[in-house]
Amino acid sequence: MKLTRWLKRVALIAALVPAAGYLYEQLAARRARKGALPFGDSLTVNGRRVYVLREGQDQAAPTVVFLAGAGSLAVTWLSIMSFVRDFAPTIAYDRPGLGWSDPIPGSRPPHTIAVELRQLLDASGLPKPYILVGHSLGGLHALAFADLYPHEVVGLVLVDSSHPKMHLRSEIDWAAEQAGLKRMRRNARWGWWRVRAGLPGGNFAVLPRQVRTALRDIGPSGAETIHREVASIFKGLDLTHWPDLPTIVLTRTPAPYPSSRAWQELQADFARRFPRSQHRILSNAGHGIPHDAPREVIAAVRELVEMSRTT
Repeated sequence: MKLTRWLKRVALIAALVPAAGYLYEQLAARRARKGALPFGDSLTVNGRRVYVLREGQDQAAPTVVFLAGAGSLAVTWLSIMSFVRDFAPTIAYDRPGLGWSDPIPGSRPPHTIAVELRQLLDASGLPKPYILVGHSLGGLHALAFADLYPHEVVGLVLVDSSHPKMHLRSEIDWAAEQAGLKRMRRNARWGWWRVRAGLPGGNFAVLPRQVRTALRDIGPSGAETIHREVASIFKGLDLTHWPDLPTIVLTRTPAPYPSSRAWQELQADFARRFPRSQHRILSNAGHGIPHDAPREVIAAVRELVEMSRTT
């Protein structure tokens, strides 16, 4: 009898914990979205609010557009933008459904996101042309934008960018990546991502306090959007005509295992495909180059800005 009562209690707790986590996540996400923006502002594009950071509006063109990777927000570019704003106008934004930007239905392939980005840039009032700085998944969005609007772009900085053909490399376990995203979406639904973001240590610990707080308070609610973006990552991205643009490819430090070698080869492929490119393999930098090596990103941006103003 005692064992039966104990098992019933265990079953009740097992049912209540996920329910409590789900309720916690829903209430916390609603509170965060209703709160005041800690910095930056928002623009209305097609009836939806899009969160943006704009710096250096008094500088001359080109405008430098920072595009974050999967799950990252505009605030992750804050420190780099604080330097670039001294010589160029800058903008970063939360893609729809991420951060403080309103959600949007449907699949999220790179060319769809590129069209939305152009609408945002038109609404921003910042001058053309653009230099696109894309990290990870944001690199594919930069490529899609340059593919659609080549005459509006004067340079690319690909920051350890995802590659359109990376899912074809056997060394890169894309199925495992997809499975990890499904776990992330499930965990975020029960509030675990939000709890983990508030704990000391891990990737969040290296970020400035205001950025860390922003990611903890608003980031988890975008897990569904992240899943849809990555699920559509290669949809329609067949770049048979790569734009002839000055391009700087920044790549993480190589590591001695097959997936890293495959990644390095894909990064080198970027450099081969762009006639006017430079490939810089960084030392002591992981995939998070915007945090590991911000000076290298700033230097690459400055070089392309100066090049565009002298040609």
